[in-house]
Amino acid sequence: YNMFLRPDLLTDASTSGSNDFKEERLQLFIQRLDDYDVLLLQETWMVNSATRKERLVSAARSRGFRFWVRAACHGDAITAMLLILSRHPLTASDEHSYSARVGLEVLA
Repeated sequence: YNMFLRPDLLTDASTSGSNDFKEERLQLFIQRLDDYDVLLLQETWMVNSATRKERLVSAARSRGFRFWVRAACHGDAITAMLLILSRHPLTASDEHSYSARVGLEVLA
């Protein structure tokens, strides 16, 4: 699921007055956590929105998602933005980072 929890500085023109409804979307998602056992999430930014990610992980933990892993941050400015939350043990994790990147991807 694409969380689209970008930093506060990044918004779309049409929703910038409401900060892309980031807080509202996070709260609605948290309310649906009980519907899942394993969540594979993308665009869970840490830069300028770490508290949102922390709230998501904390809410998930309180609902039985005791296991989680996030992608490593190989760049200097941006995390990989990937997060796995699970009610079941995660026995191993691995990732593949592409060496050829363009544009803003070079920061991740």
